Amino acid sequence: MGRDRLPKAVTKRARALVTAFEKASKHLSTEEGVHEARVALRRLRSLWRVAEALGDRKAERLRRKAGRTARALGDARELDVLAGRLAQEAGSHGLGELSATGWLDQIEAARCLALGKAEESVQRKRHAKWLESAKAWSKKKARLDLDQAALEVLVADHLAAIAAYREAATPDSLHQLRIRAKRLRYLLETLPGRSALVQQAIHDLTQVQDLLGEARDARAAAVGAERRGLSEYAKWLLGQASEDEERGLAASAKLVEDLSPRVALLV
Repeated sequence: MGRDRLPKAVTKRARALVTAFEKASKHLSTEEGVHEARVALRRLRSLWRVAEALGDRKAERLRRKAGRTARALGDARELDVLAGRLAQEAGSHGLGELSATGWLDQIEAARCLALGKAEESVQRKRHAKWLESAKAWSKKKARLDLDQAALEVLVADHLAAIAAYREAATPDSLHQLRIRAKRLRYLLETLPGRSALVQQAIHDLTQVQDLLGEARDARAAAVGAERRGLSEYAKWLLGQASEDEERGLAASAKLVEDLSPRVALLV
């Protein structure tokens, strides 16, 4: 898999993500800016997590220092998704009086609060220092343990966690399953010279991530709908969540079954 090229591939990808995050963070007043900043930072932190697992201690410090901003951006983006969902589904689910419940107003207020935290975070002096450190890290060859066994253990650990969370099958465990699927996907996307097996694994991991993400969003919306007396809408949302969870569980089971015996071929 071109493990000797991995350090260069990691830092090259990091440079692109740092640039994308810096650009998007100047436009946090827009939904697009929040989304792009969140995606870039999420991928960057996952990349650092990979480097950290392979022996780069500075990557760990960079990842941890970005946590506050990442959480604020995540909160804002989730509220954007919820507001968009309500706007899209209002007509087909009899939510014409939705504005009267004050729900949308509360969502917007919470979103503004989350955005305020994110903007405050990126304006701090320590953020500027972190950004410079991130840029400096991305310009150097990452110091990684490229032993075949180390990479295999990393992939196998993700697959084992996915299997364990799948067995538990609670809303929280499914959320953790989605996180592990995302991290494994980002790891595989970083590897240079990806084979057809790796490309298929990335596709399957994306499917699992999307299905369980949709389910989590639906369950969160259902809680809000029930609180506001929109019981029929809440019931429909929970039905959608259950369907997506079943599909996500089936896809994750197949993924683990297909990949666990072939970990060595992935890396």
